[in-house]
Amino acid sequence: MYQEIIMSLLFLLSVGYIFMLGGIVFGVEFLLKIIHSSL
Repeated sequence: MYQEIIMSLLFLLSVGYIFMLGGIVFGVEFLLKIIHSSL
């Protein structure tokens, strides 16, 4: 019982971490595009 809860929590944490990393990368690329277009 506890093992299933821990596994689901780890899965949610890893998914959230991947989404956070993807969002950071996307935001940085977006900022670089804005900087290059303004120059």
